[in-house]
Amino acid sequence: MSLDRRSFLFLGASAFADLALAGYNPLNGYSVRTDGMDCGKTLKVKQLEIDIGIGRAFRVFHFSDTHLAFFDAADFVASKDKRCLERWKTFPQALPSFYESLAYAKERNLPMIHTGDLIDYVTSGNETVLGRNVSEGGFLYAIGNHEYMDLDERRYVEDEEPVRRRLRPRLPNDLTVASRVMGGVNFVAFDNARRNVRQEAIDGVKREFAKGLPIVLCCHCPPDYAPHFLENAARDVYRNHLRTTDEDLTFEEFKARYNMPRANPADSDNERTKAFYSWLRANGHLKAILCGHTHIEESAPFSDTANMYVAGCNAHGLAYEVVFK
Repeated sequence: MSLDRRSFLFLGASAFADLALAGYNPLNGYSVRTDGMDCGKTLKVKQLEIDIGIGRAFRVFHFSDTHLAFFDAADFVASKDKRCLERWKTFPQALPSFYESLAYAKERNLPMIHTGDLIDYVTSGNETVLGRNVSEGGFLYAIGNHEYMDLDERRYVEDEEPVRRRLRPRLPNDLTVASRVMGGVNFVAFDNARRNVRQEAIDGVKREFAKGLPIVLCCHCPPDYAPHFLENAARDVYRNHLRTTDEDLTFEEFKARYNMPRANPADSDNERTKAFYSWLRANGHLKAILCGHTHIEESAPFSDTANMYVAGCNAHGLAYEVVFK
């Protein structure tokens, strides 16, 4: 039997997927497999309590930044395989962490909240994974900045709306604003993945606040970056400084001399977004913000009534089981 090049590439990509996914291959029709799965092998779940004064406790599973990097035969033929493999190697634990996360939440009957970068970029393979695993109810999703990345150009797409239209059938909720009421609390996911919030998202969030319920906002980027992230960013600059100069400075001396960190990334938000976040700070219905993006687990105050809770990188096995009480 002879194969032309196109047929060979399709078969080669499918064979790679079978080998790489090793039994968890959603491209062959599997979804969540909980039978015999050791949820502690890759997954490291941190228990978190958030007191919002509702009187009756309930739990949710919060994870973020999984960075799935699947490709299928169509992506292979479209010559996206090299970039996909590069990103796959960047997050080698993403696949087991994703499946262990789904299994952990399923076994405990926990609603799932994911705050962005579930996929590392839009590919046919990643779309298949989403459709097979997260397109049904019980999963609230806030879109991340990597969903807006152009895999070929390694930059953000110029027009974001086609991305939302393409992904929407594969995800369980609208990607501009969506809400789920759980335990008398309104969980509202909105798109701030590119930092500056679109007016339609602001309007949608305000409509949810008008319902009068306690609000937990779910978004990808922290509205204000927290101290641990800013410190880490300064340390990265410091390490690069040591590699490129002869100055023998301690980190504290470096920070003092060069005024590090120089700024909070949130300072660059446009005026519309700053005004929206100021409005949120003044609204007592806001009880907490769940977010991700920085890959660093931490919490920090946002307003008099709400803290930000930043999930660690799920591609590295991190997640929260959150008790709201």
